[in-house]
Amino acid sequence: MTTSAARAIGDTGQRAAAVSLNWLYWLIPLLAIVALLIYFFAKPAEQVVQPSIPTIPSLTVGGLDIGKQVTDSITNLRTALGGITDAASARAALPKLQEVTAQIDKVDGLLAQLSPEQREVLVGMVNPLMPSLNQLFDKVLAIPGVAELLKPTIDALRAKLAVLTG
Repeated sequence: MTTSAARAIGDTGQRAAAVSLNWLYWLIPLLAIVALLIYFFAKPAEQVVQPSIPTIPSLTVGGLDIGKQVTDSITNLRTALGGITDAASARAALPKLQEVTAQIDKVDGLLAQLSPEQREVLVGMVNPLMPSLNQLFDKVLAIPGVAELLKPTIDALRAKLAVLTG
């Protein structure tokens, strides 16, 4: 055999080995995909158990939805406090803060009519909001000229909100 013939046979063998290796590179991922498909589709269906949603007692007393009243009041309070940047804006926000105080007063007057479960729900609504409200109160009172105008109203609001949390 000549060297060129031997080289041709050697090259053919190398090409055949390369072709079989290329085919093998495709076969392994294909087998992995088939195995995953079999695993996911041949698996018996699992039962999904939905957790029961606890029933929240209504917070309506005397025709007033106390839960909605409290959340609306706190939203209005945050809006009013968030708009205070100086003494003039504090003066403009004072009627809104007094309105929120009156709304909270109305709720405080109905607390005795709540069942223990309703009271617990109300406390659970208000307690998580108090740290951020107290920070907002402190921030507003730290603005020059605002404490003189709003401190009595804010102190009254803090006291009334404290009644709702305890």
